[in-house]
Amino acid sequence: MNRNIYANLNPEDRGKVIGLYNAGHTRTKIAQIIGCNRNTVSLWIRKYEERGMKSLKDHRKNNHRRRFPQPIRIKGDSPLPFELLIGVKMKQKTDLTVKDAVEKEFRLQFEQDLDQLRKRAKEQIRKVQDENRKTYNLRRRKPAKYRINDLVAIKRVQVGPGKKLCAKYLVPYKVVRVKSNNYDIEREMPGEGPKKTSSCAEYIKPWSSML
Repeated sequence: MNRNIYANLNPEDRGKVIGLYNAGHTRTKIAQIIGCNRNTVSLWIRKYEERGMKSLKDHRKNNHRRRFPQPIRIKGDSPLPFELLIGVKMKQKTDLTVKDAVEKEFRLQFEQDLDQLRKRAKEQIRKVQDENRKTYNLRRRKPAKYRINDLVAIKRVQVGPGKKLCAKYLVPYKVVRVKSNNYDIEREMPGEGPKKTSSCAEYIKPWSSML
């Protein structure tokens, strides 16, 4: 054991010294076994003979572990050294956690507000559409019903240069087929417009109304 021969013994080694001494070992032998100076062994044997086992206890006032200097804690609102050197406060882990929580809450609140805005906008659009539909339906007339071989006039849908003053309807046409919403018609007499076409009832007028 590489022990300093002048080092003081701890209570455990002191007990070993007394145990070896009572077992009949010499002071020199005990010093070799413990790894200390012979005078140290003699010192603790003498104390044991004078005061007994109580003398083996350590009665030093400073018998405690070495204390390391504690860091200086700044109390109050005094700036930390980092803030004095850099000019900004040091970010802590707790600050980042709070920041993430605040951002998450902000995003959640933003999404909820956005959903509410979309719902209100959708409801407003639906109301406007309903009002427009009611207003339009008040002025709308039901289309007339036509049968095969009825003579009709069809509305001109092709516009271009020089056709501004032309008639709005092309006549005469004859209904050759009736569909659910449309009519197949053919031109009855030579004139302007396609020979065969298909048109809905809204773009057709009776031929008699054009006379």
